[in-house]
Amino acid sequence: AYTNANLLVANKEDLEKNNREKFFGKIATNSYDAIIMTHSQFKLLPAPYETVKEQIQEDLKALEEMLATQKEIAEQQGKSTRGFSIKATEEKIKNFEVRLKNLNQENKKSKSIDFGYLGIDLLAVDESHTYKNLIITTSMSDISGLGNLAGSQQAYDMFCKTKFLNDNNNKVMFLTGTPISNSITELYTIQRY
Repeated sequence: AYTNANLLVANKEDLEKNNREKFFGKIATNSYDAIIMTHSQFKLLPAPYETVKEQIQEDLKALEEMLATQKEIAEQQGKSTRGFSIKATEEKIKNFEVRLKNLNQENKKSKSIDFGYLGIDLLAVDESHTYKNLIITTSMSDISGLGNLAGSQQAYDMFCKTKFLNDNNNKVMFLTGTPISNSITELYTIQRY
């Protein structure tokens, strides 16, 4: 349909470890009408460091507030503050603290181009239901239908990239035939993206 379009289609070799920087540089320094790649190739593009750092800090703050609420409710009900949901929240906090520490260490070592430098102004994601398992922070974890509250790293990576685009007034387009299949949190997740 668009015979004069300037397209870049990522192949398997482009995103092998030794070729990635050259490929990312090609994206950053040229003006393509579209860049086409698979989900597995897309996750190899590092999300912008500052965006990921801010998001982890926001999530840590939300988890700490949730933990305080859970402990307060447990005390009001005369229950132990060592219950399952409190332990699970404490574990999530530890995981996010480790994630933040690892992010800072990786950023000091890394010299690679990240997603923020590529000049992307529209991200179109086909089969976007692949990213429906984004972490949900709620103190109501015992409600039926909330789904997987822990989330997946793949969804978190996509969320950070879409957050960067949204913060910079760029566009995000999610395409799927099954936007909601298992839980009501999937609708909330789509809205968050």
